[in-house]
Amino acid sequence: MFHIWTLLPALYLLFRFVRPLTISLVLKIIIGLLIAAVCEFHWFTRLLTGNMFSPELSRPLMILVGWLFGVAVFLAGLLLLRDALYLILRILFGQPLTHQSGLRGLLLAVAVILSSVAVWQGIRAPQVNHVRITLKGPASSV
Repeated sequence: MFHIWTLLPALYLLFRFVRPLTISLVLKIIIGLLIAAVCEFHWFTRLLTGNMFSPELSRPLMILVGWLFGVAVFLAGLLLLRDALYLILRILFGQPLTHQSGLRGLLLAVAVILSSVAVWQGIRAPQVNHVRITLKGPASSV
């Protein structure tokens, strides 16, 4: 069975980001399947290798999928915030607001940047600090 918690962002992106795009239906279906595959990557690796964190997969592939999954999660969160803001403004002012396609592009750019920084921070090697400790007392008691 699919992991429902990783499938929820994919479904939200499909209905709130991909569906309003002015592209062909076939392209929308392909994009939707790619988003679902990225969000369900852990399920696929567990199905194929028996473990979600399979070391058999190459490092560049894991970085790419981690980055794409981050983009999907950040974009779903940003779209959810946008929709909540639109709902609050509609309740306050009583008229519906139109969704701006430029805002969708901006949210995608923000999600790409956030995911890029997150993956960069996740894969970089931390700085090693050397600390010298001297123990007091006779050396034989150590």
